[in-house]
Amino acid sequence: IIEPYKKHINLPVVYDYQYDSARYYKKQKKKNPTKAQITRWTKLFCEAVEKAGYKAGFYYNYDYKVNYYNMSELKK
Repeated sequence: IIEPYKKHINLPVVYDYQYDSARYYKKQKKKNPTKAQITRWTKLFCEAVEKAGYKAGFYYNYDYKVNYYNMSELKK
């Protein structure tokens, strides 16, 4: 989707999983996403972005850092 804009993208392409994302998942799946799932989705997104030739990153607030991510798996 972003390929036509590649020459204009100077900053990382960022994954932003937040409370609404978790609520949507819970509504669809009838359960809360786990820390392992959210961490895995974040890693997969970043790997795909990097494979496509972009810099990758992810956004989080303190609550997500502590309660929703396995930060030790996301050091890269």
